[in-house]
Amino acid sequence: MELDPSHRKSHNGGHQLTLTVKHRELMVNQRTQAINALRGHAAEFGIIAAQGCANVAALLAALSSEDTIPAVAKGMFEQMGQHVADLDAKIDALEKQLLEQHKTNAVSKLLAAIPGVGPITAITMALTVNPASFESGRHFAAWIGACGRRDGRDPLRQTRQQVGYRLAVTIAGASAAEGRSGRSG
Repeated sequence: MELDPSHRKSHNGGHQLTLTVKHRELMVNQRTQAINALRGHAAEFGIIAAQGCANVAALLAALSSEDTIPAVAKGMFEQMGQHVADLDAKIDALEKQLLEQHKTNAVSKLLAAIPGVGPITAITMALTVNPASFESGRHFAAWIGACGRRDGRDPLRQTRQQVGYRLAVTIAGASAAEGRSGRSG
């Protein structure tokens, strides 16, 4: 299969960076999936662990020290743990690339100055959002799903399903900022 030469010329560095952002998102989703599978299989043997990447090492240690788990299952848990570690390493490498791009991107630096917006979120927004597409900040807020619906239905549940990643990134940043400020509700 051959690509149209005019299509090939239109791809510049920005498309490559956007691909890096999307690939990182894929890897993060795969890591979450692998950790949840590991936790689920461990629960079948009576080993319960808290959610999150930070708890994987403790879960693997508990699984390897449990005498009632068969050797074959322990081997599978070890492989699953290695898979999660491999994904962590790949995600770290992609984040290093994105952080280097953040340092050279003026828009990303401006976005990172906003409380709750870190360098990864900033470079993601800088690479994937075209500001010329919006008449105002209100239009941008509607695009990311941060404003209510006119028909009175629950705005966040509906919009989260519709715009997914954009809203999730924005909510995560806002939650982080709110947590640092000490405010609640």
